[in-house]
Amino acid sequence: IFITIDPPIVASERDKNGKIIQFNDRVNDILKCFKNNGYEHFGFNLYNEANLPRWNVIARLNKDGRTIYNNFDEKVKEKISYANNISLIVSEDEEKDISKFYSFVKRSFSKSGKKYFDNLNNSFGKDNKMKIFYAKLDTKKYTENANKLYAQEEERNIELGNIIQTGDTIKYNIPKVIEDKMKSDKLLHAYKKDIVTSTKLLKTNPDGLICGAALTIEEANGVNILVNYVDPQYTKYYPDTLLTYEIMKYFGKLNYKYINIGPVTGNFEIASKYYPILESKLGFNSSILEYIGQFNIILNPTMYKIYKRKYKK
Repeated sequence: IFITIDPPIVASERDKNGKIIQFNDRVNDILKCFKNNGYEHFGFNLYNEANLPRWNVIARLNKDGRTIYNNFDEKVKEKISYANNISLIVSEDEEKDISKFYSFVKRSFSKSGKKYFDNLNNSFGKDNKMKIFYAKLDTKKYTENANKLYAQEEERNIELGNIIQTGDTIKYNIPKVIEDKMKSDKLLHAYKKDIVTSTKLLKTNPDGLICGAALTIEEANGVNILVNYVDPQYTKYYPDTLLTYEIMKYFGKLNYKYINIGPVTGNFEIASKYYPILESKLGFNSSILEYIGQFNIILNPTMYKIYKRKYKK
């Protein structure tokens, strides 16, 4: 009935507020060219109406991992720091075990099926242009760190309590100390919960626990994070954030220039339900690339009209 294409032609680059940084002034000429050759443009869709996403978040890479990190938003840095503190470790699966990978991500990719990833491996794996990464929790270190952090904060909490008891407003800023004590109380409560959680995880997973997985595809100058999946039970450990950072470091050292962190919608309103995803991805010192979109070349006009009516319903 028709053939669909989605050419990687950039229409614009935008900042986190949706403002245009750069615009492809040839877009109208390109659209006219497609139209003259019998193609129908799907349109400048904002959401996920097309087969592939039209809006993608892109970040520049650098050979120096510290430079990459320094340009991140504070929220992203905090998540990375937390993931490191609880002993989440990112490593590459050099065997490219598709069965293992699919068994972990199939909850979100059951429609695609394992065959989809087998095909990716057949197309890109032989040239080593496809890579698999895991974020694994070292449950032993997690337990050790949880106990260590609790002990350190408990000592600090006692010191703050002793200062408050002195009531010495000349030597100390008592209101500030009280505020610090309240924050410390909350931290102690959180660290205590971590001790309970980490101890349970160590018993059930003594060899460690995979919390997230990512799959990348390389092209001439850049890399695409095609999958960045997190086990819903362990989102609070931020494995996806750590995976993105470690992948950026990995490919930055290999002299790649940019990385496609993944799709977003074209709705940049704070009130949008998609905004938290946009905000988290833009925290990696990134911008948004708007592609020209999808085209159909119609082979059977009559059947195409019937298809479109059914599709709209």
